[in-house]
Amino acid sequence: MKHKIYMITCDKTNHILKLTIPLFDKYWNIEKNIKILGFNKPEMELPSDYEFISMRPAQLSIDDWGRDIASVLENIEDEYIIFMLDDFTPIDYINEDVYNKLSSLMEEDKRIVRCSLGRDMFIFSPTIVVEQYDNYSLIEQLQPSAYRITCQPSIWKTKYLVSFLKRSTNPWNFEVNNNPVDGLRMIGTKDKYAYRWSKETALSGLNPNKVNILGMKMSDVKWAVNNNILKEEDLIFGQHARVGYFKDHGYNFRVEDMKPYSTPQHYSWYYSQYHDIYK
Repeated sequence: MKHKIYMITCDKTNHILKLTIPLFDKYWNIEKNIKILGFNKPEMELPSDYEFISMRPAQLSIDDWGRDIASVLENIEDEYIIFMLDDFTPIDYINEDVYNKLSSLMEEDKRIVRCSLGRDMFIFSPTIVVEQYDNYSLIEQLQPSAYRITCQPSIWKTKYLVSFLKRSTNPWNFEVNNNPVDGLRMIGTKDKYAYRWSKETALSGLNPNKVNILGMKMSDVKWAVNNNILKEEDLIFGQHARVGYFKDHGYNFRVEDMKPYSTPQHYSWYYSQYHDIYK
């Protein structure tokens, strides 16, 4: 089962699509149908399997974020969709086996309203293991848990997602103020993941005009720089108040270089996610 991907952007951030889209074309190596929801169309040629949908001529307020998205999604017929933001840049190929397993489980059990495609559920939420497969576990997010509602890339039951978008204002309100204890199920995986992306996102108000490349393969960074998509002077590693700068580490960066910029907890998190990329 393949789901339409709804990627949310805005005029302030849609420049990052020049990076996200080529990486999607490389790493989402299964059938895809991507709908980009924004305001003004990005200044780039979109591939044939992408469609831009304008939610309105201009964003009136960031506090209309949820309702703007809901105005489109409440009118589609798809029972399930993938929902994500424009700067969750992919860093590895889709694991089709895990993706298909999650899709099948969602079809079989109508109580499942979200399937996390990556590591966010395991890292950020209390979970239980509900089934063991070859080399990975199926996990379920506990009901009294933060981030049951999230912008992290996930397969959603569309009507369920829309119900929370309609009652939300900005993206932070959507994630922080909606944590339903409703008996419905949210599942993900541990040790293998359907989709890997830069967890701290490429863009953040913490580091304006910079692009986080932590998690990207250096071959992809070099390609983006050579094709004038990224500028070396704009690149950082991480999205906390203290970050590593590309100019200090270059293409020889290793996860160990994050130690001076990280708490022990954050460094452990970085190492677990990215040590296999920067060997």
